[in-house]
Amino acid sequence: MSRTRLTKLQHKALCPLDRPIQTSKWKTLSSKPQTPISEYWNPAIADLYPQPAPGAIPEGDEKDVSQSFLEFVEMGEREPNEEGTGRFQIGAYGREKIAVSFLHESSPDERLVRFISAFIGLHTEIHRTGLELKTPTKRKASFVDKSRCLEFPLRKKCGQLDVFSVFDVVVEYIPSNAYSLVLYLKKPLFDPTIEMNVTGRACGDRVAVISTHEQTRRELFITSVHELLHTMGFDHCEAWACTMNANDSGEGTTIELCPADLRKLHFITGLDLRERWQKLHRICCEEGWVQDADWFAQRTSSE
Repeated sequence: MSRTRLTKLQHKALCPLDRPIQTSKWKTLSSKPQTPISEYWNPAIADLYPQPAPGAIPEGDEKDVSQSFLEFVEMGEREPNEEGTGRFQIGAYGREKIAVSFLHESSPDERLVRFISAFIGLHTEIHRTGLELKTPTKRKASFVDKSRCLEFPLRKKCGQLDVFSVFDVVVEYIPSNAYSLVLYLKKPLFDPTIEMNVTGRACGDRVAVISTHEQTRRELFITSVHELLHTMGFDHCEAWACTMNANDSGEGTTIELCPADLRKLHFITGLDLRERWQKLHRICCEEGWVQDADWFAQRTSSE
């Protein structure tokens, strides 16, 4: 099927501008002109961006709710709130990096850290929270901070950690200069809002929690950036095959953002797109992900 024309939903997600964007409130891009939409999508690269695979979008979801660029920009103009219609701004109060914490690993995954930095476009570094996870029984678990002589009980469901009880503790350990903190646990996670196990979850307080339990490395990398982008105000994508598709499709999930979400990321971080694709290509080659490496090579050469 020809992909040289955008669907109605793709057009809404990518080109919703009905008023000028005032960039003065955006510290990172206040002096830069708006990048043409053709930088993110044009007919020449249409074949690189397929529609979502079956199962990538939950059944019953409305097909016209993908977050538009304008909606994303307007979210950043409002303070964070319980309704989720506002978000923190990158750079505000010195929050300009991503902090990564591996709770159980003696040797942190440096390549995963590099991948997050390249994908998001922010400096990413390992952060040691000082927390230890204790799970003495199937029903009991807690975080222990020996340096402060503190213990934080955690809720469990079906022998798994309630991810929201993890959030309640970890939000207090975000470094002052970090925009987001992503915490990795070996234990499986349970989300009580959907009554299901989850591989990762994000909250509006700039924390993402990821379970390494039964995830391949590729799935782990994708889950990491998916949840981190949620902390930055990104909704699920329904217009393209995209890292921000709602359902976990396993190894078939695309490792790249769709044009609409790439535009949002570029807007808030000002990253160099070509340099980003080149870095991601190198990491995919190192991991042996041949198809993903080929995709980034094609995207780089198409510019």
